[in-house]
Amino acid sequence: MQPHWHAYTATSNLEERPHPDERWPGTAAFMSSRCAPGKTRHWLARPAGQIVATFDDPEEAADWLVTEYGKIAEFCKFPATEPLEERHARALRILADGEDWEWEEGLLPAQHWTAAVVRCPNRRGDYPCPAPAPPEAGTP
Repeated sequence: MQPHWHAYTATSNLEERPHPDERWPGTAAFMSSRCAPGKTRHWLARPAGQIVATFDDPEEAADWLVTEYGKIAEFCKFPATEPLEERHARALRILADGEDWEWEEGLLPAQHWTAAVVRCPNRRGDYPCPAPAPPEAGTP
């Protein structure tokens, strides 16, 4: 399978801490949860319906992180100290190396936001692709 990256987002209320079963694979609560999992790679164990985008190119995936951040930047509890261009460059380097990457921010009044890009197949977990691409024309 050709490496690609699935993208996910989650926003949760900090006043309502998720139960541990919602953050770790192997439970029904995990499968239906909308909070970020305990490890970035665990997104791949969630239903395919939670994927918001898929990328074949790490640069497109890094660009997506910037776009998603732009949607919430004005609501961040603490302004980012690293320039967005540097955050983008670091994300691109990591994704191009075949790894996962996520951005997390605290939002006002009391929320937690995550945007994650997860490599599939994943190097650190044995997860089947949650949304395999259809076979190319002419292949069985």
